[in-house]
Amino acid sequence: MTTRKELISKCYLDFLNEITEPDIKSLFPDLTDFDVCDIVMFLEYFQDLDSVRETVLSLLILYGKSELEDKLDCVLPTIEKFLKNYFQIKKI
Repeated sequence: MTTRKELISKCYLDFLNEITEPDIKSLFPDLTDFDVCDIVMFLEYFQDLDSVRETVLSLLILYGKSELEDKLDCVLPTIEKFLKNYFQIKKI
């Protein structure tokens, strides 16, 4: 039986592999450096799918990368798709 941890790990790795913009990708923790529990804690910043853009903009400001806002629109659908999958896994 597959565990929730394994599902989240796979979903998160697939998500990171889909992001081709390295500057945006750097906003999200790498699973080689963090445990899945840390990733789940990080993902608590994203409360719902309605505020994804605002949350990512807040992360850009937090990391001092607000100049990357123009690159956000090209990866926003990927982020939203991942979060939709993540929220589904979280309900399991």
